Amino acid sequence: MSENRILRKMVQRIVKAGLIFLTLLLLLHIVLYLVSNHAIQKIETRKLEDFLTEIPGKWMDVKGERVHFIEKGKGKPVIFLHGFAGSTDNWEQTIFSDLPENRRTICIDLFGMGFSERREDWHYDFPLWAEQVNNTMNSMGISEASVVGFSLGGSVAAVFAARHPEMVDRLVLISSLSPMDPTDLPIRSMIYYIPGGGEIMLTLPSVILSYLSPEDRQYDRYRQINSIIGTRQALLTFMQEIPDFAGLSSSYSGIRSETLLIHGEQDKVIPISAIKRIVTGIPSCRAIYLKDVGHWVIGEDRKKVVDELSAFLYEKAI
Repeated sequence: MSENRILRKMVQRIVKAGLIFLTLLLLLHIVLYLVSNHAIQKIETRKLEDFLTEIPGKWMDVKGERVHFIEKGKGKPVIFLHGFAGSTDNWEQTIFSDLPENRRTICIDLFGMGFSERREDWHYDFPLWAEQVNNTMNSMGISEASVVGFSLGGSVAAVFAARHPEMVDRLVLISSLSPMDPTDLPIRSMIYYIPGGGEIMLTLPSVILSYLSPEDRQYDRYRQINSIIGTRQALLTFMQEIPDFAGLSSSYSGIRSETLLIHGEQDKVIPISAIKRIVTGIPSCRAIYLKDVGHWVIGEDRKKVVDELSAFLYEKAI
């Protein structure tokens, strides 16, 4: 057998093996996609209205849409915005109880998350949520407030502050989502951009927890939120339709309020390299980088976060 013939057969075997592998991979992807969509239908069985009387906090009608929030204290308002797939529970389980009472602290559920409204025709992105904050403040009769955003909430807070500078006296960005280079993106976040991958990522935790069945308040809240029809659609819309990072980038120079940025040096979700690129673009910004702390700053170093917020927002006359 000639060398060319042997080489040809080797190439044919490699190509055949590759095609078999790709076919199996495609079949596995289809199966996981169908299973995850079926699981979503089994999990998301309740309407938002089902929770009107059984959850803590308050509801407000904001231009015909329900917005859920919790609050405490009196004085000039401070608005808190949670992260991706989060809710007011982000704050309740971490720093909310430790914050001083000398200002009116308000934590809002963003549309599509927590116990706020969901709509099939909404494009979930920074502009939608920034306008929600604007309309919610107007409905509450608040003309000016300090705004604190964690992760996704940080990007929403930045866009809001740039669009409505007269409404924000101080701004705090904690582990804030920011524009990233392809090299900054963690591998797990890329899975959301694969059709079916996002469904799997958002469904598996609920399936696993349903078998573990932990008996605690935090799990009950998580289970309730994830049972609301439209929850995963809202999250997937944001991830898969590509967020308006160009608009977010241009917002930083438009921020007029004094700004405090808090970020963990070990953050694997929003790398510190991405954060350092935006700090210089915010006109009046002081950055604090926490050693040995990851993305979940508000839980990992809650005392430091509370101390910084207290000094920056609660103990000074604004």
